[in-house]
Amino acid sequence: SRYDGSGDHTVVAGSTRGSALSQLDTPAGIFVNVEGDIYIADIQNDRVTCWRLGNIVGELVVGGHGRGVGLQQLSSPHGVWLNSHGAIYVADTGNNRIMCKPDSTSDAEMVVCGNIIHNGEGGALTAPTDVLVGSDDLIYVLDC
Repeated sequence: SRYDGSGDHTVVAGSTRGSALSQLDTPAGIFVNVEGDIYIADIQNDRVTCWRLGNIVGELVVGGHGRGVGLQQLSSPHGVWLNSHGAIYVADTGNNRIMCKPDSTSDAEMVVCGNIIHNGEGGALTAPTDVLVGSDDLIYVLDC
């Protein structure tokens, strides 16, 4: 919901629980860019969607291809952040990694830190729940 300071609010994304692009199921992380687009990490749908101002249906931007360890998959994402260049960073909590998509139109996704191979080896993250990119382009991770 968006609150305007007067006590009124407007539902801006996912008015009911579910898996359709007009729905959310356990939203966790949120990021709003300068255009007012809202990016939401959706834990149970294993995806990040973008809700543009006035739209009632979100756009799939990361994940959404079933829970898993592939580069096009997420597992319980919690945090989402966009840097000044439009790259989308996701705290992929269930996979113990931070994913990056260079921009919202790219199909390329990559692991920027954490487990590259989900087998208990490598990576220093145990359950990242949030990510942000500073003005210095350094990646900051909240990890449990």
